[in-house]
Amino acid sequence: MKKAIGLFLLVLLNSALALAAVEERLVTQPLDHEKAEGDTLRQRVQLLRASEADANTPILVFLDGEGPGANVENLAKPYLGFAALKPLHFAAVEHRGYGKSISNDADQTVPAYVSADQAIHDFHAVLVSLRQEFSGPIITMGYSYAGGLVVRHAKLFPEDTDLVISSSGVVSWPLSFSGHEDAIRDWPSDLHANLAKHAANLYAQEPRNLKDLEFLQMGLMGLSQYERFQTSIGKLKMIIGLETSTFMKALRSFDSMAAGGAIEEMAGPRVKTKLTREEAISGKAYGRYWGYQQCFEMGTFVIGTDTAKIFIQSEQDIGNWCESMYGIRPTFTKRHDWTEDAAQLSVPLLYIAGGKDPWRTLGLQSTSRFATGGKYIFVETGFHGPDRDNEKLATEVMQAAFELLQK
Repeated sequence: MKKAIGLFLLVLLNSALALAAVEERLVTQPLDHEKAEGDTLRQRVQLLRASEADANTPILVFLDGEGPGANVENLAKPYLGFAALKPLHFAAVEHRGYGKSISNDADQTVPAYVSADQAIHDFHAVLVSLRQEFSGPIITMGYSYAGGLVVRHAKLFPEDTDLVISSSGVVSWPLSFSGHEDAIRDWPSDLHANLAKHAANLYAQEPRNLKDLEFLQMGLMGLSQYERFQTSIGKLKMIIGLETSTFMKALRSFDSMAAGGAIEEMAGPRVKTKLTREEAISGKAYGRYWGYQQCFEMGTFVIGTDTAKIFIQSEQDIGNWCESMYGIRPTFTKRHDWTEDAAQLSVPLLYIAGGKDPWRTLGLQSTSRFATGGKYIFVETGFHGPDRDNEKLATEVMQAAFELLQK
């Protein structure tokens, strides 16, 4: 009975925090941090304050990554159970080029102002401001690409943060890798072989059917890397034997009805040769911005390694695509590598990894060198950003974070 009452009270507290009013502000940032007197953009920042807080209450600041835009309630969601027991403020900082944090340029076809370095300097400016507003510890956090950015940021600006949490943070950035192809090969039955046939059919069409190929590949990346989509893999068995054009129609129908069009939002803009600011500000063009970053500096295009493969394009194909979309060819083999930053941080780093994450080889490993005071949490059955779908794990992460802050 006591346990039930305690659970009921936890739910009430959790709900009260989740329903707290979100504060939104726009921060003016230089379009180029090396030219502070030039053009600017307005960066969106969201705050969710703890209702019962004191001067020592920490603030968990998420740096959002490549996606539809920062949403502090969504990012905070797995951590609300912990915050119901120990007060915790939340903030979400939108990455330039995503969501509403777009430059004033009417033509967004080649968004040269979007880069990892510029995003890190944006984050630094926001955190300097938050330091003046909040007296408690600052915890910086990011997932995936943003998980790598917060590690790099802490190396460059250690005074901004008291603790870094990187969930499946990507720190190594080769031009291409095969993580998702390898993960799909482990799916049951003959799913991989049949999916590879569909990809080959789309690739062989004249002209090449990039629209459907991007849609198929983006959808399969999501299915293979997130725990919440694992139950959908079984649904593929029901349609996998269809003729390719019919299969793609069924897949698009599934995206529309079950995924809210999320696959099309990511894949669709990646085949648009032109983009206006009006289209960008809708928050549904983020796939094209990430495509630019991949071509310009981040790489990590998925390419299969065997003859029968879903991610069928070659590096030559990728170069041609980058040139046709953005007028640049990715000439690097590995542009960024933030692995050593983890060993050189002057603040504690808490890193979370999933054993089933297709990106795992590009993140920090259990054998990676950590600065003094760091901790590595490995979830053998976890996927990409394993704490995002697991409140119990998120609570464990935050407990570990509070322990590190107290040392």
